[in-house]
Amino acid sequence: MSEKRICVFVESSCVGAAHTAEAARGLGYEPFFLTDPGFSQGDTKAQLQRYSHRRCQTSSVPALVAAAQEIGPTAALISFSDTCLMNASQAARALRVRGLDEAVERLKDKWEVYQLVPEHSPPTIAFTASEVPVEALQEMIARHGRVMVKGRRNSGGQGSVVLAAPADVRGLAALLEKTPIPAHLGPDLFMAQAFIEGSLVSLEGYVSEGRAHFLGFSGRHKIGMSESRILFPWDDNVPPAARERAYQALHDVVARAGLQRGYFHVEFMISGERAYIIDANIGRVGGGGLGQQIALAHGVSPETVHAHALALALGDPTTAPAAYRSGPQRKTISIMYGMPVEAEYLSVKLPPNVPGYHTIILDAPQRVPAMGTDNYAWIAIASGEDGPLQRWLDEIVITASEGTFSPVY
Repeated sequence: MSEKRICVFVESSCVGAAHTAEAARGLGYEPFFLTDPGFSQGDTKAQLQRYSHRRCQTSSVPALVAAAQEIGPTAALISFSDTCLMNASQAARALRVRGLDEAVERLKDKWEVYQLVPEHSPPTIAFTASEVPVEALQEMIARHGRVMVKGRRNSGGQGSVVLAAPADVRGLAALLEKTPIPAHLGPDLFMAQAFIEGSLVSLEGYVSEGRAHFLGFSGRHKIGMSESRILFPWDDNVPPAARERAYQALHDVVARAGLQRGYFHVEFMISGERAYIIDANIGRVGGGGLGQQIALAHGVSPETVHAHALALALGDPTTAPAAYRSGPQRKTISIMYGMPVEAEYLSVKLPPNVPGYHTIILDAPQRVPAMGTDNYAWIAIASGEDGPLQRWLDEIVITASEGTFSPVY
């Protein structure tokens, strides 16, 4: 009897634990999760714990390497969690096992992406929290109006600051000293980009043998700094010239970074006929409920999408789902919801018969910021067909220390 091929997963995306694990089994791997207590919560944690798992300091590459060696013969080590991509890639390389395309590590840094494709990016300045370029930032504000300051390697809007006037720069250093960005994501590394007025979209797809394949655009909608709704497909809402510019930007990123394989969901601000890259999420299926949306839109299971993403990421032989050739056939939505005020979250009461998928991503009780703060205000993620899902969702009741609320999204 042959030994099982173990595929180690470093944490999980919010909705992808079971989808990814079952996809791995379909490819002949046995899934094994490494997880830091508190990283995954709610339904995500419950799914993850149905499979082999071990506690590990997943923010540490040496800890990941040691844990994988203790597990036994490991065939692959990977992550589809945005905050763990760099560490997982480095750990796989140290273990000499299958892992993410090495270009993913470079592309995780927004400043590196800007340097690769400045012609497709907003005006940008890189700096450290300890050396804020006051005059340069004030000049940028004077020229462009508002400026967005954000961490170079983190995600979810954590630690982001909008500067609306030159006077705002004087208090920036003090704000950045208190950043919640984790140590392994470079809490001292920041960049400032000219604020682009327009609509936020992402281009979804994958790279195979160095060629980009496009699945479609998703429409991204926010409350303040919290992403709240993703609609897929969204192509008809993007001007044709802007679509073409986004496609060219992706081709340029892939070619200049030497990327050979992996899924992507690259964020753009669309302003008129221009498309500006603001975050190149490469190496994984998109966040929120996008993996489920891509599946629903094409009439396949989420496991089918995740199996293709996993095989590509690991460099295993694979072909794209046949349904991709026809393009998306249904309009889908994923909703990341929370509360209107900061409060201690206690429980969620769901109506029967969810028309799609619903994943609670937090344990209760715990203090949760109001929607609009960042993506850490999310309590749950729901995905389904656009229309029926919202009607079902509006019957949900959230109980918190400050009272009961309908979902805010």
